[in-house]
Amino acid sequence: FFFSSRRRHTRFLPVSWARRCVQETELEQNLPKQPRDSKELANLRKREKDLVLAKDYIGAHKFQQQCREMEREETVRWMNERQTNMNDQLKQLQKKQEAEMAATKKKIQLKYGELRKQRSEEFEKLIQKYQNIELQLQQQHQKQMQKQHQKRLSENQRNSVMETTQKLSLIHI
Repeated sequence: FFFSSRRRHTRFLPVSWARRCVQETELEQNLPKQPRDSKELANLRKREKDLVLAKDYIGAHKFQQQCREMEREETVRWMNERQTNMNDQLKQLQKKQEAEMAATKKKIQLKYGELRKQRSEEFEKLIQKYQNIELQLQQQHQKQMQKQHQKRLSENQRNSVMETTQKLSLIHI
C-alpha cells in the first residue's frame, strides 16, 4: 500500500481496514457528485431564459420556482439512487474481501499444516539420529570395557605366571 512497512504488516491479510477505506473513498469519488439535469428541467430553464429575454419577469419567476422545485426533487431522487448504488457496490466489495479473507485463512491453515508435518518429520529424524549416536556410544563403551577387562585378565595372567615362575624358581633353589 502506502509504505513498505504497511505492506510487511499486511502481507498475510490482503484485506485490511486501510485498504477498505481507500476503496470506499475511491468508490465515492468515482460516482458523480451532482445529477445531470433532466430534459424537463432543461426545457423549463430554457423557457425561463426566453421569458427573461422577453422581459416577462412574472412568468420567468414562476418558471424559476418550478425549476427549483423540480431540481430539488431530482436531486433527492438522484441522491437516493446514488446512495443505493454505493451501498450495493460496498456490499459487493465486502463480499469480495470476505472471499479473499477466507482464501487467505485457508492458505494459512494449509501452510501451517505443512509446517507442522515438516517439523514432525524433522523431529523424528533428530530422535533417530540421537538413538543412533546413543547406540554407537554404548557400543564404543562396551568395546572399551572389554579391552580393559582383557587387559586386566592378561595382566592377572602375567602376574600369576610370574608368581608361579617365582614359586617354581624358589622351589628349585
